[in-house]
Amino acid sequence: MSSQPRYLDIFLPCSNELKEILSAEFFELGFEGTWEQDEGLHAYIPLNDYDQETMCDVLSRYDIDINDLQVTNMDQVNWNEDWEKSYEAIDVLGRCMIRAEFHPKPIGYEYDIVIQPKMSFGTGHHDSTRLIVEEMLDMDFKNKSVIDVGCGTGVLAILAGMKNAHPIVAIDNNPWSYENTLENAERNAIEMKVIESDIESFTGSGYDIILSNITRNINHQNIPKYAGMVKHGGELIMSGFFNRDFDFLNDQAIKHGFRLLNKRISEKTWIALHYQLD
Repeated sequence: MSSQPRYLDIFLPCSNELKEILSAEFFELGFEGTWEQDEGLHAYIPLNDYDQETMCDVLSRYDIDINDLQVTNMDQVNWNEDWEKSYEAIDVLGRCMIRAEFHPKPIGYEYDIVIQPKMSFGTGHHDSTRLIVEEMLDMDFKNKSVIDVGCGTGVLAILAGMKNAHPIVAIDNNPWSYENTLENAERNAIEMKVIESDIESFTGSGYDIILSNITRNINHQNIPKYAGMVKHGGELIMSGFFNRDFDFLNDQAIKHGFRLLNKRISEKTWIALHYQLD
């Protein structure tokens, strides 16, 4: 007799602009991995952890019908094999390369980041990650304290380290992301403290720079928290939402003492916002 499947493979046909934002939402629900394909998004969760009612609530925020999901039982998941099928190196403005170990070492780049994600959010492909990286490239990080909130693969914290930030803290409430950031930090010889925690229960403060590539609602909810975590004159860089969400996020930021320094918008209308706390 065969054993019961340990995982569900949930496939959702969706647009490119929704794939990574839904990945982030799914990680919040306990999903352990995602895999983007041209046609949509695969997401993997232990069978006993799946809650259809909660999933329905998340999908409704994006006008997606729960009946659009294609659910398959599976016995095991090989995250790296699935990921390597579709992963390509990412070139950011000809200055920063985000790649896997099986890609050749680039020539002529200021920053070469090597990652091997455990299917964590933030491999660098999505516009929100690229926009924050673009903003970081023109910033001064030398000897500045940095926290990467919802670190995913650790890409943003690693780049901060390459730009001589110190000390660096990276936090994520997903155990896969916690482990993956530790591994990728070591892989890139970057010293940082990695903590498995959600932002709500985190107690650190006095940071020069906060990096937050999370979803719209979580960023909005935590702006008051960020105002207490960053030094006066310190900076906050956020993404993970669309340009249409600007007023929603900006009003909250201004309300809590932040002043907008810059914003970057991608062709797909994702946006990154760069603030300073006055």
